[in-house]
Amino acid sequence: MRAAKVASRFASAFGSLSPVLHPFSRLSLRLDRYNPVASFAELNRRTGGEWGLKNVVFEKDPELFALFMQYGLHQRAQILQDLAYLKHFGVPDRGGFFVEVGVGDGIHLSNTHLFEKQFGWDGLLVEPNPAFHDPIRASRSASLETSAAFDAAGSMDFVCSGELSGLTNGTGRDHRRREGRIVEVPTATLTEIFQRHSVPERIQFLSIDTEGSELNVLQGLDFTRYAVDFVVVEHNFDAEKREAVARLMADRGFRNASSAASLWDDWFVRLA
Repeated sequence: MRAAKVASRFASAFGSLSPVLHPFSRLSLRLDRYNPVASFAELNRRTGGEWGLKNVVFEKDPELFALFMQYGLHQRAQILQDLAYLKHFGVPDRGGFFVEVGVGDGIHLSNTHLFEKQFGWDGLLVEPNPAFHDPIRASRSASLETSAAFDAAGSMDFVCSGELSGLTNGTGRDHRRREGRIVEVPTATLTEIFQRHSVPERIQFLSIDTEGSELNVLQGLDFTRYAVDFVVVEHNFDAEKREAVARLMADRGFRNASSAASLWDDWFVRLA
């Protein structure tokens, strides 16, 4: 409780200074990764200045903020999804493997950047938007799959709309708020994609953020063949999809590890 109060007061004290601190936060973290002012300024920048989010992180889960202060240099996930893994499993070995479905440019708001750059993990990035392929290849060493993950192989229309890009008929309502160029992309199940890239049977971290088709993506993965330790799924407050995902994950042997800090995501931990 005391740590939470300190973090909350810290947020209030430095909130008005954060726009001034942003240009210096990255340099300060390189010089001193435990610098609290720089850590806070960097967290504010990553989350788009969402003070309500930071208060949730500080007051409800100060352990995530402590982890951010230690690993903030390479941390990119918007609501600390990568650090949530560290909270549940500890500092990982270098032999881990991640999969990120819905990548964007590979850096901004990346849920897996930390694992690759800080801990040297191998991984697979699944991103069908052609506008992001060159940036991903330039900045990331993980393998890139350009098909869209879905519950069946085939082809579908895909809306290219920056961070809101996604399949036009994914399950859920997210696709209704997108506008952009429409391209046809091939689809494949995650099981097929994993076989294509020789993904190991043990996966430490799986992130799925596909703007509406997350349930379809999960339905395309054979969990009896691949053991996944930690799964991040965006629900974006779609209650129907969220309930369906929760049922599927419970049936696959996961417990819901979501917290006040997970907001528009649900986090799942494998039971055995």
